[in-house]
Amino acid sequence: MSSQILVAIDGSKHSEKIVNYAADLAKKISASITLLYVTPTYGVPESYKDYAKVENLSDSDYYDAVGAQVLEKYKSTLSDKGVTCETVTEAGNAAENILIVAEDMKSDIIIVGLQGLHGLAKVRSLGSVARRVIENSTTPVITVP
Repeated sequence: MSSQILVAIDGSKHSEKIVNYAADLAKKISASITLLYVTPTYGVPESYKDYAKVENLSDSDYYDAVGAQVLEKYKSTLSDKGVTCETVTEAGNAAENILIVAEDMKSDIIIVGLQGLHGLAKVRSLGSVARRVIENSTTPVITVP
């Protein structure tokens, strides 16, 4: 049975670095990857809200579409590198969802980034999501600087 790596990405520029690192590691240890995108539950752009009213869509539809696009991009990257991958989308608190998915999947490793969509994460020593995952995980966590 091969190892299972959970890779949490947020769609930031740093996600590419995280996915490339995960792909290299997966190939070395013959592991498969699950890409996780956690959609926030706040901050839908005003332009979408107007469109959503006309089309009768919810805020979650916006985030589902964004998540699907991000996951498809990086799933394609992993496929091109010859790495087996599945995708998961969750909504809500990123750190909590990463930990829940890792436990449910019985992941051997969690990979997260130190930089994310909020930009200042690296300045604060460890990003808030990465820090909470590290502090609360029973699974080994690799952070990608």
